[in-house]
Amino acid sequence: ARILASEAAALKEQGGRLFSDVRKGLLDTCVFPETSPSHVYHYTTIEGIVGLLTSRQLWASDVAYLNDISEYTYADGAIAGVIAGLKPGDPDLTRLFSVLQNNPREFGFDVYASCFCEREDLLSQWRAYSGHGTGYALEFDWNLLTERFSGDSDIFCGRIEYEEASQKQLLHTLVTPLMPILQQDFTALATSKADALAEESKSLTADERTHRFEIGTADLLKEVTRPVLTAATTSLLSFSIARAFLKSPTFSEEREWRVAVLKPRSAEGVAFRTSHDI
Repeated sequence: ARILASEAAALKEQGGRLFSDVRKGLLDTCVFPETSPSHVYHYTTIEGIVGLLTSRQLWASDVAYLNDISEYTYADGAIAGVIAGLKPGDPDLTRLFSVLQNNPREFGFDVYASCFCEREDLLSQWRAYSGHGTGYALEFDWNLLTERFSGDSDIFCGRIEYEEASQKQLLHTLVTPLMPILQQDFTALATSKADALAEESKSLTADERTHRFEIGTADLLKEVTRPVLTAATTSLLSFSIARAFLKSPTFSEEREWRVAVLKPRSAEGVAFRTSHDI
């Protein structure tokens, strides 16, 4: 138990690096392309612009309450298909990586987003977000906006992908780093090393054998458990972030870019407002 706790703590310390690895893995994909628009537009009501100017803050909304009722769950089907195509060498890994297809909201995480449009004068945006044309379309410099959040490891600025083929390609790209792990038979590896450790300990005293087994077990966990947990965590984070940038082709006219953040569910820092009688 002490050894497992140590491994969990070591994995927790990697949190910042894991987010960094996720960010690198998403660079130059369809949702974080090399090129981006110079300016984007945030459609809002008169009340919205007053709130923004008086607070000098740009708020992000829980994606569960945006206009797309399938927001953040839309990718479930595509992710399930990718996971079903994985063929780990070890049956236990099949169960472990099946967790990747679960929606992080089920584990107490929420996703918030500030949404922008490439087009400065789009009728559907005026109707949906600007009080039927009585509001404003605020222009933002996208490069300055992304630079503002560059120091926040859990905030991602990117483009919404609507094309199903590109969405599947993105998910396959994110799962590629898992393949070397999936092809290993960790049960056979663990059994082999445990047998070698037992053979090596035959000539030791009882106390020496206990000490040697503790060290050997710790080494085994580092060699077997940590790579699997790290790979699984990185992939789970990658899929969790990618979900926030995949939407149904039905909404393709929006030409959306967004700032998204994945955070543990908590009332801290969360404000509430009424919208559409909710």
